[in-house]
This record gives sequence, C-alpha cells and structure tokens, in this order.
Amino acid sequence: MVKGRLLRIFILCATIFWLPDALARTLSAFEYAYEERPFSEVQGALQAQIDNNKNPKILIQSKLSLAGLFYQYDRVDLLSATIDLIKQKSSDSLTIEQKILMNFFQGYSYSRDYQYERASDFYNDGLALLTGTDASTINEREYLITLFEIYMAANSAYLQEYSNSIQALSTLKVQADERDWPLLSAHALYWLGDVNYSLKNYEQAEQYFRSSVKKYPVAAIHLRAKSQVKEAQMTNIVGDREQAFALLNQATEQLEQLGDIATLAYSHLLKSYFHSKNLDHEAALTWIAKSVTLREMLGNNGDIANSYVHYSAILAENNQPVKALEYAQRASALVAESEDLAGQWDAYNNYGGLLYANGDYKQAFEFMSKSERALLAKARLDMTQESARLINQFEFQQQRLNNQFLDEKNALLQKQLNQEQLLLKRQSITIMVLSIFVILICLLLILIYKLYRNNKLLAVKDHLTTLPNRRTIFENGERAFLMSKRYQQNLCVLMVDIDNFKLINDNYGHDMGDKALVFVANVFKSVLRTTDCVGRVGGEEFLVSLPNTNEEQAMQFVQRLFDELAQKLKSHPLKVGELTVSVGLAMNTPEYESFIALAKSADVALYKAKQQGRNQAQIYCKGMTHKEAE
Repeated sequence: MVKGRLLRIFILCATIFWLPDALARTLSAFEYAYEERPFSEVQGALQAQIDNNKNPKILIQSKLSLAGLFYQYDRVDLLSATIDLIKQKSSDSLTIEQKILMNFFQGYSYSRDYQYERASDFYNDGLALLTGTDASTINEREYLITLFEIYMAANSAYLQEYSNSIQALSTLKVQADERDWPLLSAHALYWLGDVNYSLKNYEQAEQYFRSSVKKYPVAAIHLRAKSQVKEAQMTNIVGDREQAFALLNQATEQLEQLGDIATLAYSHLLKSYFHSKNLDHEAALTWIAKSVTLREMLGNNGDIANSYVHYSAILAENNQPVKALEYAQRASALVAESEDLAGQWDAYNNYGGLLYANGDYKQAFEFMSKSERALLAKARLDMTQESARLINQFEFQQQRLNNQFLDEKNALLQKQLNQEQLLLKRQSITIMVLSIFVILICLLLILIYKLYRNNKLLAVKDHLTTLPNRRTIFENGERAFLMSKRYQQNLCVLMVDIDNFKLINDNYGHDMGDKALVFVANVFKSVLRTTDCVGRVGGEEFLVSLPNTNEEQAMQFVQRLFDELAQKLKSHPLKVGELTVSVGLAMNTPEYESFIALAKSADVALYKAKQQGRNQAQIYCKGMTHKEAE
C-alpha cells in the first residue's frame, strides 16, 4: 500500500516537473490521465469535497474537476448533468479559464450524443476565448489550442468532412511531436484511427490505434486501455482473431479495475461479436447482454440502439425470435428521432429482416424501405457536403490564381504562364470533381446491386431453415445429374422425412414443429461435405444430392446423419421426445434420364422405409413402386 502511494507521488512529481502534458492540468482536461484509483473512488472523494466545502471558488473548481473525470471516462450522462448544475448555480462567477473548459466539455458532450453541429459551435466558442486571451492568463495556451483543434478535427469527420479531418489531425500530430506533448500526439493518433475506421481503411486504422497505445505514457493506463480496445477491434477485422481476443481481454482487465463502464460496454459488445464470428453463439449472447445492461445504465440512446441491434441479431441466431423482435423494435424506436442516419439504417434493416423471417411481410417491407431511405439520405448528405467542399476549394484556387494574374499583369511572359497554370489547374479540379462524382455514382450502383442480390437470395432459400428451397435443390440436382452422366460419375439422392412429424405439431404445437425442422436442417449442415447439397422440398421432407458417391458411401453418410441427430438431440433444449428420420436412397444408373426421375425413385424407397417401421434407410430396387412399398 505504501509502495503504491509512493509510486503515485513519484508519477505526480514527474508529471508536474518533467512531462509537458501536465501543463494541461491548468484546465483539468487531463487531470486524471495518470490516475490509478478506480472511477468510483475518485468520484466519491470529489463529491465529498463538494459536499463539505462552502467556498464558491473551490466548489466551482471541484465541480469542473468532477466533469473532467466524467469526460475521461465517457460518462456523458453524468457530464451533462454536472455542466447543467454549474451553469444553473455558478454561470455568472466563472473565470475565463473555466468558461473555456465548460465549452470544451459541452462540445464533447454534444459530440458523444451525435449532435455534431452543436458540438462544433461549442468547440469554436472555446477556441475563440482561448485565442482572444493573453498568454499570461492561461498557462501554455498553445497546448490547449491544440487540444481543442484535435477534437474539432475529429468532430468534422462525423460531419463527413473526412479529408479535412485527416489532414488537420495529421498536422496536429506532427506539431505535438515537435513540442514533446505525448498525450496530445497519442490523442491525434487515436482519432486518426477512428476516422480511418469510419472510412473502412481498417489496416490503416489498426496501425494508428496501435501507435496511440505505444505513444501514451506508461503511467496513463486508462487511456492506453481505451486505445487497446480499438486496436483489438481492428485486429479482428484485419484477420487475427486470436490476437484480437488477447488484446481485448488485457484491456478489459484494466478497465474493470478502473471501473470504466462506458468503455467496458463497448468492449463487451466487441467480445460478443468475436464469439459470434467463432460460431460460439452462447458466449456471444452472454457478452452482448452484459453490454446492453451497461449501456442502458449510461442512457445514451444511440449507443443503446446499437447494442439492441447486435443483441437482437444474436438472439435470432439462438432461436429466440420473440425476444429478438422486441429488441429490434426498441432499437428502431430509439433511432427514429435521432440524426444518426447510419444508426437508422442499421436498426431499420435489422428489424425489417427479422420481421420478414417472422412472416410479417408488410411491416418488413415498411422498415426495409425506411432503411433504404436512411442509407440514401446519408449517401446524398455525403455527396452534397463533399461537393460543397470541392466547390469551395475550386473557388479558393481560382481566386488565388486571379490575384497572381493581377500582380504580374505588367510582365507578358509571366501573365501567359499564369494563364496556362490556371487552365491546367481548372482542368485538374474539373477532372477530380467528375471523378469523385463517378465514384459516388458507382458506389450507389453497388449498393443498389447488393440490395437486389439480397432480395434475389430470399427467392432461392427456405425462410425457416435457410436451406435451398424446392426449386433451387432440384436445379442444383439437375446440374449434378448432368455432370454425373457426362463424366460417368456416381450420384446418389436421398429423400429424408421426419418421422411422426404430425404428432410433434399436435402434441407440442406448430412453433415446436418449426424448431424441430430448424434443428434437423442444422444437423444436415454439420454432416454435409462442401460438394453435397440439401434442400427442403416439402413440409417435413428434405432432399439430399451426393455427387461422386456410391450406395455404400451414401449409406455411411446416412449412418452419420442418424448418429449426429441422436447425439445432438441429447444436449439440445428441443423437448419433443424421440426425433427420428426415415431415408430413401436411389443411385444414378444409365436408365435414368433426369434428376426428377432419380428423386422419384428415392421417394419410393422412402415410402418403403416408412412402411418398414421408420427410423431406417431403404435403397431403391428396380421395379419397386409406391404400391409395392405400401
């Protein structure tokens, strides 16, 4: 305990005397960058100081220190309440320095609440106060100006001004390095990673987040952990999920010790996503539920909606359609009044898909339409803002060249040279504008094509089991049949029927019957080879095509199917008693002229299996008929 306190005292001294970043403590922006105590302990100490002190000046500074703690821990709910309290009770007695800090916190609060225009206004107001104040009244004014400019540049990315954001953050990072400000340099790297993530430049984003972790001083354990969460996310996207898990677990341990529930909510969501990609749906469901609980505590509607979308998707994967629809509907309601077009698209698209899977096609169409409108609105906004930026850039270049022309009008040769330069630059800008326009049109066409492809996919899949439907499996089977004939290869067809399926529906209800169908379909998926194909051809009937397979191999496959079905039924929550299938098998021989004929023979063999007592497989023999099977 004593050693820990001595270490903190040493770090504090080093911060004050040797680290340039400590200069920001003038306005408390980074007051807790090197704090090792957990959030609740620091909050409790500050609150006790506020409750036990009557000096107005000390009270204001203590409240601002508390706001600084909430800012670092992304507790926007508490930060907004603290700002409102200061404005109500102490607005007239704030110093210039305190007003600057208030503008910074208000800008950050609005930015985290997806109100980027208002955030920009507060950042600009704070920067105006800074630049209009004498350096003697604010220690290291340039440091704080750089801090404001970093957050203004990050906020401009949310306003789709990506080029300006990246350029400004890159410049500010270089300035921070030149002046030996590691915290600001790491902050610039962090936001460069965030902007590149928004632009889907995942490898570049990973490099920036990794660099920010290394750039933060070792004592800034909280800021390093937050950056490491982002690094883990990018590492997973780039491809090394094992390393991503290791990074995320390490960061989560630090965040839990420090009590950062805002970043933990995001960390749990990522962990759920990682497990989902590993097909560990139970673990994915556990971690997303934890994320939802934390985000509901925090009260940020945009973050809550984002968690609800992920939660509903994983619930659907775990065969909980009712609860999945409930959370998808909640997410849609939360984003309805927001300005977050990307969030609206995600929530509406998810809800529409679940409604479609549930058979509510009218509402599904309505929310899919809303999703498409939100996506198109975002695309139009991006195009409009980028076009406006290019027009401003063009006008600026044009004015600059005109001024050059006027300054050098007495020199004919120089005048002609300027005219040629003007023409070339105009052509370059025109080509650039046209190129960007073409790219945006292409992106829009790609989006439309993807929507068309998704709709087309729905036409070839069985909506309940996600297996190919009757038409698709017969088309695939006919292709396999033709290949078998052409290259003299074996081909076996299985017709599979769930035994006593009507009793399951009668005794347990149609909902349990649907779950039984999904269960059997998943068993098929687990035993099929990549070259095999299975589809649902009727209520409880499935058809399997086994290329390059003779009768003996096909019967081995059937035995694997029976074994896997029995094994998985033991551990599956499906409570329908005994669940077995009957199988009819037919192998392609020269007398068959079509796949349909081969499938009919398998169907005849299936009837015989049913007649012989079910839960068995029968091989079609020449001359066998339905009547004979009966």
